[in-house]
Amino acid sequence: MARDERANSRSGSISSDAMKYSPIKITGGHWGGKNWDLLFARCRPLKHYLAPLLDLYVTTADQAWRDAKIAVWESTAPRPAQRMEALRECEDGEPRNLILYGRLSGSGKTTVACEVILRSVTCPSGAIAFDDEPPLILSGHAFARIVAGQARNLDDLMTEWIAADPLLLDDLDKRGDASGKLSPIVQQTLFELVEARSTDEYATTILTLNATGAELEAKFDDDIGPYLLRRLRERFRSIDFDPVVQAELNILQMKATA
Repeated sequence: MARDERANSRSGSISSDAMKYSPIKITGGHWGGKNWDLLFARCRPLKHYLAPLLDLYVTTADQAWRDAKIAVWESTAPRPAQRMEALRECEDGEPRNLILYGRLSGSGKTTVACEVILRSVTCPSGAIAFDDEPPLILSGHAFARIVAGQARNLDDLMTEWIAADPLLLDDLDKRGDASGKLSPIVQQTLFELVEARSTDEYATTILTLNATGAELEAKFDDDIGPYLLRRLRERFRSIDFDPVVQAELNILQMKATA
């Protein structure tokens, strides 16, 4: 499928009204085949994080059953406001660069990122379709391990990672040495990957992070950190998954009414 057909062929083109009640608009009965096998091989976390949604692909059932499944997903999805913000960013089918960040584990960053990926490869009929290169999910640990192990022969890997559509780097900032820094080769590879993908009009890149700002910059050397963070700030849409504590909420309300 050609990249310029993305907006017309993907579920990402679902209207905002439809998105209010349905994470993915499908009719069911589209499970199985080589595309699913390839998707799960390259995006293993999907099965874990999106199990309730994947049921909708397997079974063709009456609408009442389908609506009930969707209602359960909507009611149990963590951080519903942040989830909808991320989905709306991608609803027109155009590539987006997203950073989903927050310190708390279990806040829904990876779940939402996986849902964005599933939407990006789902046609309105419910069938799975890819562009030239299927999606790819890499954890921060896997990324660092692969780069370190292939340090002398990264060209092929970089070609694959740059072409992946979309690419999710999950918990990217969890890996580091005793000082908390990523190794020089991992830093350089990450910088080159972000630079290449964030300037590609066809690429969707999603990062999930626990640290931001100075804490994130501290994981990089001075010749990488400031330049990488500037690109992340300027080229990515950031969504905060940490809850606003009540004290902060009271302050914001007081400022609003002052």
